[in-house]
Parts: sequence; structure tokens; C-alpha cells
Amino acid sequence: MIVKGFRRNRVQQEAESTGFDAFDLRLGDLMRGERATMGKSLLDVQRELKIKAAYIAAIENADPTAFDTPG
Repeated sequence: MIVKGFRRNRVQQEAESTGFDAFDLRLGDLMRGERATMGKSLLDVQRELKIKAAYIAAIENADPTAFDTPG
């Protein structure tokens, strides 16, 4: 019984110490998924948000080189 309790506490500690970066799902993946769920293309989002489709694609792909400035 002590072993089971010890194991349960260890699993809880591991779950609590897991941060957002520990997962393979990135913010761009979430954004792309939401856009796809809504059935919108990059051009649809460009028209609605007044942001270049190339910038939206760069954000979704985590590609900072597509921007003119690093900020």
C-alpha cells in the first residue's frame, strides 16, 4: 500500500511539473486548426484582419524570418 501511494504521488508531481513547452502542439498549430475548423483560408483571414497572408502563415509556422523587423 505504501508503494501504491508513493507511485500516485510521483505521477501527480510529474503531471504538475509538465509545462506548455513539453507538448508538441504549438501556438501556430492551434491557430491553424482554428482557422481550418472555421473553414477559412489564409486570404479570408487576410481580408478580415488586414494582415498579410504571408505574415499569418509565418505565425502559424513559427517563422520569424518572414517579418521585416525582429520585434
